[in-house]
Amino acid sequence: MEERKKIYVNGGIVIETPFFCHGNVGCLYTTPPERSEKMECDDEVEGQPSIVVTEEKAPSIFNEYYAKTFFSTRYCWADFLRNDFEHDYKDYQSRIEDIKEMLELLEFASERQKKILLRLAYGNVLTAFDSYVGDTILSKITHSKKSFKAYEKECVKNKDLYVRLQKMWNENAMDSAEQEVIDKVLTTSYCNMKNVSKAYGAVFEITIEDEGNKMAGYFQKRHLVFHRNGKKKDGTYILTSSEEEINELIETVNAFVKQINDKISAAL
Repeated sequence: MEERKKIYVNGGIVIETPFFCHGNVGCLYTTPPERSEKMECDDEVEGQPSIVVTEEKAPSIFNEYYAKTFFSTRYCWADFLRNDFEHDYKDYQSRIEDIKEMLELLEFASERQKKILLRLAYGNVLTAFDSYVGDTILSKITHSKKSFKAYEKECVKNKDLYVRLQKMWNENAMDSAEQEVIDKVLTTSYCNMKNVSKAYGAVFEITIEDEGNKMAGYFQKRHLVFHRNGKKKDGTYILTSSEEEINELIETVNAFVKQINDKISAAL
């Protein structure tokens, strides 16, 4: 377990965002806890000196916080701050079951409706995969500063952001730098083998294999279908997916996700 710094806030703590987590937390500490570092307040709440934690201005999520006076929050942590890898895997499986249930409607659909359902299914399978990757990366980097640093170094590579992160960690500065790294994970497309390999290599130190480049092929088709209406470089259009292709896609993606899940479990 990585050691967390203890921060003693010389006043109150108010959390105004679900995207901030912490280790142990407490209030009414008339004297600082042993081996803690003091943080002075830069705000007031009802006339009381306080720090107000928002997405735009927050201390590091990797510390413990103890308040001299009061602690207040209206939020539960966001899902990715609370969930573990087992939950991430089960959530992916649940999304796939939803898609399979949707495919049962093909029996009652017209030809036009079938094309719409198949197109939606194709995209949703890969969207479920995309979400799974992002969730597992977030589950790791928000619970490990070492992994957080590795992701920032390999997948963000922003010198200004790096400097701001160092100030958060070394000088207990309030900033949005950590939240910006989290946003980077949330906005990155993982329907791309380069992004998948880079993220898992950096965060978990594992190698992800795409046997026969099957996933890369599915990613390329998804891009054409959902960003170019199926139009290829030569001006022709890809064929509409069939139910057989969707079932093969599900089987391939399930195997790919299981590979990732097994390698994550072995790396922990």
